[in-house]
Order: sequence, then C-alpha cells, then structure tokens
Amino acid sequence: MSEDTLNHDTEAIRQFSGKSSGVRLRDITKIFPTPEGRGETTAVNHINLDIADGELVTLLGPSGCGKTTTLRMISGFEYPSSGQIFIGSKDVAKVPPNKRGISMVFQSYALFPHMSIWENIAYGLKVQHLSRNEVLSRTKKAVDLMQLDGMEKRFPNQLSGGQQQRVALARAIVIEPMVLLFDEPLSNLDAKLRVHMRDELRSLQKRLGITSLYVTHDQAEAMAISDRVVIMKDGDLMQIGSPREIYEYPVNKFVANFIGTANFIPGTYEGTDGGGAAVRVAGKIIKVPNPGKIPVEQGGPCCLAFRPESVKLSKDSEGIPGTVKRVTFFGSNVEYELDASGTTLVIEIYNPQLFASYGEGEKVNAVLDSECVRVLPDAPLGE
Repeated sequence: MSEDTLNHDTEAIRQFSGKSSGVRLRDITKIFPTPEGRGETTAVNHINLDIADGELVTLLGPSGCGKTTTLRMISGFEYPSSGQIFIGSKDVAKVPPNKRGISMVFQSYALFPHMSIWENIAYGLKVQHLSRNEVLSRTKKAVDLMQLDGMEKRFPNQLSGGQQQRVALARAIVIEPMVLLFDEPLSNLDAKLRVHMRDELRSLQKRLGITSLYVTHDQAEAMAISDRVVIMKDGDLMQIGSPREIYEYPVNKFVANFIGTANFIPGTYEGTDGGGAAVRVAGKIIKVPNPGKIPVEQGGPCCLAFRPESVKLSKDSEGIPGTVKRVTFFGSNVEYELDASGTTLVIEIYNPQLFASYGEGEKVNAVLDSECVRVLPDAPLGE
C-alpha cells in the first residue's frame, strides 16, 4: 500500500472525537539526584503552562532542557517533586499512568514485535476489559482511519517505518484518550516521509480535536504542526507563543538563535521614537518602528536582532557597511556572509536573479528592513 493521504473516514473521526480535555501545569518542579549521589540537579524548574482543550502544543529546546521530563510527568512515568498536573479538573500528579486518560506515541513506536498489527491496536482495549464486540468495532474503525486495511495480520517487522508509525497512532487513539502525548514520534523516519507524516499527523489531530503535547528538537517540525510552541532551556520556560510570534518576536537572543537563524548587532538603547525605538550602533542612530517589547532601560546596552531574509545588499543605499566573506549559491536563494566591523552577518537573498550579485572581498552595505528588526537584551547567546 502506498503511503498516501490518510483516509479520514467520517464515522471513524466521530468515533474518536469529543473526549478531549485541557491540561494545566502549576508550579511543576522535578529534581533528580546527581549520578554521584552528592547533590541534586533541577530538570524542570517551577513550570506553569495551560494547554487548551483540543490544542496542540510543542515543547522545543536543546537536549537536557527538560522537555522530555515534562512530558513524562504529564504521562505519569515520572512524578513531580512538587507542583500540580491537572487533566480537566483532576489533579493527576500522583495518579498512575493507566488512570490518567492519556495515550503516548513513542519515538521507537514501542510496538509488540510478537503481536500482529490488529493485536497491537486492540491491546489497550483488551486491557480495559471491554466486550469483544466493542474491541472489534473500535479496532476496525482505527484500522480504517489509519489506512491499515489488509495489514492486520502482519507483524511490525513486515511494515515500513511510516506504516509502523500509523500503527502506533492507531493504538494511541483507539482507547479514546483525553490527552495525546508525542515523544519525538517522527525522528526515525527519512526526511521526505517525515514531512509527509508530520502533515498527516497534524491534520488528524485537528480533525479529532484531541488535546496534544508534542516533544521535538526539530524546529521546522515544531513550527509546522503547533498551535503554540514552548521554548525551554535548562528546565525553564523561555517563551510561549504561536510559531509566528516566536519567530517574529523572540524575547531574547537564545530564542531568536534557536528558532531559525538570527543576526545580532550590539548597540545602545536611546529611547522611544514615535512609538518605536532609537538604537545607537557604531555612532549612528537606527530607528526601529516595530521593536517588540523593549526589555532594556534607556541608555543601556542592547542588540538589534533581525533575520537573514530581512536584509538587502547594496552599494548605493545607506546601511551597515561590511565586506563579503563568503557566498553560497543554492539556486532559489543565495547566502552571503558579511563582516561588519568584526560582527558576522548572514544574509539570504531569495530569487537572486532579480538582484545584483557580489563576490568575496567586495565592500557592500547591509540595508535592514526596519519593520523586521527587534530590540533585545545584549546578553550572551546562552543566556
């Protein structure tokens, strides 16, 4: 069977819809002892988060940021050191996993290798001691929904990665959970199939309306599937917002650099200017009409943050002077690396045949689109 668009059968959609519930984390903390047993380390630090009924929220951050530990606390595989976890109106922080009304889709799929596809999907229903007819009916609907017809008697090792992922999804939704959790579920797929399954997973989640929490380290994946993204670092929440809000209005250099690519130029915040901001850079005043929430005091150090696609290169227009260090041609776009008085700027020009081209060593000016420039604290990238 080809891995085309999943068959979103209307009756099956109705079967697995309408049982979702919101999630609230209140001051959740998780502390582990160090491996040497001589101290403690805080994996999750007093997190507060609300996930609305039917919403898909992604936890995103580097390795060790606390995203998987947070997911495991919601699932019940870890108990918080302190704090409350509400699914609906019930605090489940100390409730066993099988009593929480959640399902989890794992990175490794976690299918039973000795069971057929049908048996894997039906397993959770049998554990619930449902009637034979109920098990048959709901398993058949899950098989239809995930387009697994004809594969019921096969075993996991007889399926492709994408098909195994569908089985894992079918097994997760067949028990009609209130909350669906995803632990990097697409990381074992090849790049093309990963994009395909990402889009299908998001479409299925929206149709079913199941509250979902998704963990990934892949920025593009998070941007593509999420209603909101939560950026984490060292156990703390850095920023929560829609993918567009996170990308266009990062709160600090860490977020700006973690989501996509960003350029930073140090400066001094001189104050407001007609609702915008004025920043002194290399002796010149740059006006920023849409700076975002200004987190620095007047006269204090700051930086201008802007995306590579928000810059044009010119020898005629006034801008930030620099020297071209590197040119990389990708066809649809060309990437320049510019040395601007010791600061390296990355600039992407799309549809490059419409613009002048420059070679290494040429002197040019980086002309910023001022509407796309943000003012951020001038802290080290890791802070």
